[in-house]
Amino acid sequence: MPPSKHFFVALVENEAHLNWLEQALGSSASLVECDEPSVDRMLQLVDTASASAVFVRFGNADQAQRSQFVLRMLARKPSLAVIGLGECDDRDLVLSVLRSGARDFLPIGAPAVEVNAAVDRVLARHTPIDASAALGSLHAMICARPDGYSASFAAHLALAVRQLVPPDEKVLLLDLGTPVGDSLLLLDLRPSYSFVDAVRSVRRFDQTLVHAVFAQHSSGLSVLTLPEDPTELEQIQAADAIALIGVLRTYFDHVVLNLAGLFDLEQLVFMLEKATRLLVHTDQCVATCRANYRLLQALRQAKVSVDDCRVVVDRYHPRIDPSVDQIAKLLEVELWSCVPADGLRVLEAINSGKPMLELAPNSGYTRAIVQLAASLLDRDVAGLSGGWLERIWRQLRSLRRAEGG
Repeated sequence: MPPSKHFFVALVENEAHLNWLEQALGSSASLVECDEPSVDRMLQLVDTASASAVFVRFGNADQAQRSQFVLRMLARKPSLAVIGLGECDDRDLVLSVLRSGARDFLPIGAPAVEVNAAVDRVLARHTPIDASAALGSLHAMICARPDGYSASFAAHLALAVRQLVPPDEKVLLLDLGTPVGDSLLLLDLRPSYSFVDAVRSVRRFDQTLVHAVFAQHSSGLSVLTLPEDPTELEQIQAADAIALIGVLRTYFDHVVLNLAGLFDLEQLVFMLEKATRLLVHTDQCVATCRANYRLLQALRQAKVSVDDCRVVVDRYHPRIDPSVDQIAKLLEVELWSCVPADGLRVLEAINSGKPMLELAPNSGYTRAIVQLAASLLDRDVAGLSGGWLERIWRQLRSLRRAEGG
C-alpha cells in the first residue's frame, strides 16, 4: 500500500467479510461500508469519502444483478475503480465481474498481501494511458470476397509472427473478418470473451483484462474475435471500436488485424490509416480480384494512402491465369508474396484444429507464410529452412504437452 491514507467503500453485506477486508487493508486505509445496494447510496459515499476505489461482492446467485449494479455505477462515474469480490474464483464468476467493468477480482479471504497487491495495481492503473506511449505494429489484412481460407491465412500469419519474435513480445490476432470466428477453428479455441466485450470495457481497459479473459493459443498468441451473434455489434459505438484498436496497440507489440469482409468504408478508413502495413488477400479467382480492385478504388477515393499496400496471392497455381504479375497489375499494387496451393492439408488443419506449422512444418505453404511474417518484421529470411521450421513445431508440441493437450 502507498504510505498516504486511502479511503474505500465496500458493498459486502456480511460482517465477517467486512472484517476480513478491513484487516487486510491495514491501518493505512479507511473502509466505509455501503449500507444498502443502491447506486445512489454508493456514489454518495464515494463522493463523501473521496474514495480511491470501491469493493463489490459478487455471488453465484446474484452475479447478474451485481453486474448491472456496477455497469450503472460506472455509467454515472466512468473513472471509478471497482474491485470485485467473490467467495470462489470460478472462471465464469471472474469473467462476469470483469465484464461488468471491475478492474480486478479478489477471492474473499485472500491473504493481505494479495489484497494490497490488487489495490496497488488498481491505483497504479488509475492514471490514463499516456498518449505518447509506444504503439505496437499493426498489420492489417483486407479482402473484398473472403471465405474460410482468409481467416486461416490471417491466423497462420499471426502464429508465424508469434514464433519469430522474442517470448517477451506480445502478439495479438484481432479477427474482425467474415465468416465470423473461423480462425478459432484452426486454433482450436472457444473463447467466451469477444471484441464486443472488449469495446464495452475500452474506457476501463487494462492489463488485467488481457491476462484474465483474452483467449490464448498454446503458442502464446492472444486472440480476440467478433461474437457469434451479429446483433451484439449493434450495441457498441463505432468510435469505441476504433478506439479499442489504438488501446490494444499499447498492450501488444504486434497486432495482426483481419478485416476481410468489412465494407463499412468509414470504419475501414479510420482503421487502415493507423496500419503499419496493409495487405490485400486474394486468390486467382477473377471475381475476387475484381472485388478487391473495387475496394481499393473506394479507399483511394476516400483519400486512404495505399502506396505501401501489398498483395498476397493465396492458393496460387502457377499454371493457371491470371498470374501473380497480372493480379498485381490489375490491383495497381505491388506483389508481396504468393502462397502455394495446399488445399487438402489446409482444410485438414482447419478441421483438426492443428495449424500448418504443426501439421506440415516443411510444406511450401508453411514456408511462404513464415517468410511473409519475417518480411513484415523486417527479418532476414535467407536462413529460414525446414530444420528451423521443425524447431518451431517442437516448441508448439512441447507447449501442448505442458498443457495436457
